[in-house]
Amino acid sequence: MNPLTTRFLLVLAIVFIFNSCVREDESLTERVKIIAHRGYHLVQLENTFESFQTASKKGFTHLEFDINFTKDYQPVILHDNLLDAQADTSGSINDFYFSEINAITLTGGYKIPSFDTVMQKLGTSFETFFIDLKEPCPDSGLINFAKVIEKNHAYATAIITSANPDVIRRLKNLDPALIVGSDDASGDFEDNLDECIKQKYKHLLISFELLDKHLCFIAHANGIKVYTYTANSEQDMLKCLSFDIDGIMSDNPDLLKQLLY
Repeated sequence: MNPLTTRFLLVLAIVFIFNSCVREDESLTERVKIIAHRGYHLVQLENTFESFQTASKKGFTHLEFDINFTKDYQPVILHDNLLDAQADTSGSINDFYFSEINAITLTGGYKIPSFDTVMQKLGTSFETFFIDLKEPCPDSGLINFAKVIEKNHAYATAIITSANPDVIRRLKNLDPALIVGSDDASGDFEDNLDECIKQKYKHLLISFELLDKHLCFIAHANGIKVYTYTANSEQDMLKCLSFDIDGIMSDNPDLLKQLLY
């Protein structure tokens, strides 16, 4: 048994008894967030304004998307920074100025949305935004990102993560009011949990393939919510639900909604 488990085991057992009683009083529909992964892209291109708008129209209230930064450090919504395979131009989004973004056309005729525009127009359409910061993440970009959160009064609704834990530490130092979580690229649930406990984060993202009942127990006993990605089949969704998690990110939120309701 590692030091993390040993150190917290006694207090966790006590807290778990209380937490489990509370959770037993909640139904799955009350507890588990259905998170539209990159919007509703069964009919629209992922990470576009249209996919987010469709997710809202279909009644999904929790949204996940990705942030990249332009050459002048402005946050835009895009998963892969290389444009070659997804746009009518080549190169990295990090090499384009923000003023040039609208001239880029993505596959299917879509445009790259700015983070500020999405938050201005859809900020009240969702209860929670799960925002994944893609590297590179210079401090100037993180400052501009935090300004958008502040400008659009999204401190209570945005949960921010990155595959690089150092990015989240730097962001939290720049703006302590932000809600952040752990999504460690090492692919290790225990490392993620250790980071959450050490940094006092209350949100943890983990691949559904790495879910572990013991570590979910420790997370919940420490008041840490566990969200998993990206479960798209009924079998994978049912597996996630068996781990008593708090939210599932899916490319097929309709199927997850059917299972829960």
